[in-house]
Amino acid sequence: MTFRASVLSRVAVVILCSSFVAPTAAPAAEVETDVGLTEHKRNVVVDVNRSEARLIQIRNRVIRTSVSDPRIFEPVVVAENQFYIVGKNPGRATLGIWDDAGCVESIEIRVTKTGSKTPFMSGLSFFKKLVSHGEKQGLAASPMSKLDFTESARKIDKSMFIEEQGWATSFPEWENKKGRRNKIEPRTDTICVPPDGKEIIIRIGTEACQRHRPVDLQASQSRLLKINGRIVETVIKDPDVSEGVVVSENEIVLLGKHPGHTVLAICDEFGNKEALDITVKKPFRSPLGFRFTELTTGLIDTIFGAKKRSALRRSSEMPLDKLEQKVETTIELRESEPKVFRVKNSIVRTVVSDPKVASLSMVSPNEFGLLGRATGNATIFVWDDFGNREAIRVRVTKSSNKASLTAKGKVLSSPNDRAVVGKQEPDKDSLPEADSDLSNGVHLTECWVGNQKDIVQTRYSDPE
Repeated sequence: MTFRASVLSRVAVVILCSSFVAPTAAPAAEVETDVGLTEHKRNVVVDVNRSEARLIQIRNRVIRTSVSDPRIFEPVVVAENQFYIVGKNPGRATLGIWDDAGCVESIEIRVTKTGSKTPFMSGLSFFKKLVSHGEKQGLAASPMSKLDFTESARKIDKSMFIEEQGWATSFPEWENKKGRRNKIEPRTDTICVPPDGKEIIIRIGTEACQRHRPVDLQASQSRLLKINGRIVETVIKDPDVSEGVVVSENEIVLLGKHPGHTVLAICDEFGNKEALDITVKKPFRSPLGFRFTELTTGLIDTIFGAKKRSALRRSSEMPLDKLEQKVETTIELRESEPKVFRVKNSIVRTVVSDPKVASLSMVSPNEFGLLGRATGNATIFVWDDFGNREAIRVRVTKSSNKASLTAKGKVLSSPNDRAVVGKQEPDKDSLPEADSDLSNGVHLTECWVGNQKDIVQTRYSDPE
């Protein structure tokens, strides 16, 4: 008993003494504070047929656009608050829009082949509501007044139509699988971003960052990210897989280029760092279309349970207030046959989505000619000097049927038949500054073909 008591007393003394000794701190690992990363979520989806276009108007001025893959679609700003989207090749890509009021919108653009939608695929929208993904929002119709135009009896020669080049079909260098580099050469670049023009360091091909947050991305799509502070440096391991494009002092667009893995680190002005473990996946494209693909993906995720990755918080910025000029008129043409259409007021702007399908030429200040070049569908937009505008689908066929103009299901065969009549409400803010010179009888019209603009001059004194 004596021996046992002495041992216990010694143990108690050791424990009591050790309690007064300051513990030796272990080497603390470096803690990296995140940069407060948020994302502008995609809430709107816009479907566009190849070679066609959709015209969108927002409340404020457009100050910046971002396109994840210009091979699939391209946005063209034609007025301070109006832009149109042209479908170039089938696929899915992302469009980012910023306005001068601080609103930001990320829109998913889906380009499909003309006529690829079937009644069976249209009925899938009901079943799609049963899965977790749900249906994204579309675009509301613009209340803008329509044009008052008719088919003219004037005869013109097709030699007055200029042969225009279509959209470029060349692929960016980073999209070529065979051209990918086996080894990334480290380099450092410096860029300046508005409004203050401060420099941002871009490092490529380095492993100086640790993986932190997983982010999933599809090839040809993008995600719009924002941080709390100002970006001073970004580090990307493999720019062939993904790339972070700094578009403002605290916003970065994450582009998906090629399937694979890479790491992107973002550093802000306060010394905070955050690294993203990016996985770029090859988009699954079903031959039945996008609706079937989304339905299949939603059912699989609902039944088997999809892992939630890259759950970034939603940014607090308000979305854009946007409307669309819906297509309500269809013009049917034959190949190599020109037709003239007359508008009640003077034309100040025209847009042709694909000049390989149809060409437009100004005949007089209030008349334009259309020439069918190849079988297919295209979209044209026409503005007059009273602020009215019209979205028209041009369908070119090889049929020997007479060219006609259809407005809301009515075929107009007589030049006196009116197409769509709307009230004349001026909207001068979106029109060109100088559209005519009445003293000389000269009228100027903006003619957009794809993303190129020409100024066409016509005279009021031209004979009919």
